[in-house]
Amino acid sequence: MIRDPIHGFLHLRAWEVEILDSPLVQRLRYIHQNALAYLVYPSANHSRLEHSLGMAKVVQDVARAFRESRDLNAELFDDTTVDELRLAALLHDIGHGIFSHLSESLIKSRWNVQFTAVGQLEPYKGKQVGEILSHLLVTSRRFREFLEEVKDRYSLNYDIDRIAGYIVGRTDSTEDAYKADLITGPIDADKLDYLPRDSYFTGIRTEVDTEHIIQSLKVWDGSDGTPKSLVVGLSGATSVEQMHFSKLSLFPAMYHHQKVRALECMVRGIVEKIWEAGDDIEEPQLRLRNVTDFLRFSDMEFLTLARREPLLRRQTARLVNRNLLRRALHISTSVIEPELLDTNYSDLVKLGSGDPEAEQHIRILREEIFEQIPKAARTDPITGEPLDVSDLWLDIPKAPEISQDIMRCYVVSGAKLIMLSDLFPIAAWLDAYAANKWTAHVFGFPDEDHLRTVNRAAIGVLENRFQIKFSPRATEECKL
Repeated sequence: MIRDPIHGFLHLRAWEVEILDSPLVQRLRYIHQNALAYLVYPSANHSRLEHSLGMAKVVQDVARAFRESRDLNAELFDDTTVDELRLAALLHDIGHGIFSHLSESLIKSRWNVQFTAVGQLEPYKGKQVGEILSHLLVTSRRFREFLEEVKDRYSLNYDIDRIAGYIVGRTDSTEDAYKADLITGPIDADKLDYLPRDSYFTGIRTEVDTEHIIQSLKVWDGSDGTPKSLVVGLSGATSVEQMHFSKLSLFPAMYHHQKVRALECMVRGIVEKIWEAGDDIEEPQLRLRNVTDFLRFSDMEFLTLARREPLLRRQTARLVNRNLLRRALHISTSVIEPELLDTNYSDLVKLGSGDPEAEQHIRILREEIFEQIPKAARTDPITGEPLDVSDLWLDIPKAPEISQDIMRCYVVSGAKLIMLSDLFPIAAWLDAYAANKWTAHVFGFPDEDHLRTVNRAAIGVLENRFQIKFSPRATEECKL
């Protein structure tokens, strides 16, 4: 029995404990759920393992709710199905590398050609790097042998390929689509765990009525020719809307918090230096030459090794000691002169797409800004060490895509299936909200004089490139 602060007691079976105690799963104990957010919210130390356990508990609660319901067939979640879905929950994040989603974006940028090609194949279409890697690990020869050994020892009936399919939202039949929906869908166990968990451990007050949503879930029978999918009853529609509002509120408060983003940029700077230095990095394990290298560290192991590496020591020590990059320029709709918002501002926002071409464009802009900084301002005023472009970041986050989940979310009313967005135009409202809350920043070395030079250089480069005009607030927001 495991006591969880979000969902209460989780009862693990003997074979689940064996799989949980395998090295691939146990390493998640040392991967923070939200990368370096704990350096901003000190209690946000929860891990990917906690999330995986919580997700398994949600799966169990959903199955129990269906079995106890008088108007639903208990066979929808028979014993084998529940076993497979619980294992899918426990294994769904084993493909996450150091610093969670941050390493996903680094891997995608470095091996974009390979992942673009893989993403054209079933079952990986539309899937993120972490999901693809989790599926590949579960179906790999060695891990498959381990799972088969556990299966035989306990005389179980689970299907490894089916479990892996749930992780990427795929099933062999549309009759089973609702099972994959519970692992990765518009109203899945993933959201029903990480949203209340992130809120709880950061102290950010949001509300996700997990119990009510679970009790409101139904399986659409597919009588209209659509897949047999997981939907919500009319009484639960408001709670699902509330869940999406909660997700959106976590973006400005945590996921896109300027200090969290500054920390992520500092890690990117360290990895950027590793890839530029190549064999000059003394520790071979730190060279990150393969995708799997991101799976060989815990977060702290990586930082410990990086702090010993001469080429990385200065930046890593600043990160660990929380001597963070600071804002030199604030970018949002509120700080652009209104008459110029309709020019190329949208092109600047689109650089947050995360695709390699956009990232290369951002890199060029960073270099241009750095070149505009006077040479006298390119040194650490305390140590006298030279600064470089890895100490300067143009950070353009991707706008939240919450409306996509809502557009896939259906509500059953009587014998009719309707889109959640038809009950209330929440998707358009959320898009507008996200657009107004979205912010980007230029970060620089945390020295007042240096930041002022970065501010002037960034304004000059960005105004010239995108034909926009920053108001004084763009600088004032940074307390310069």
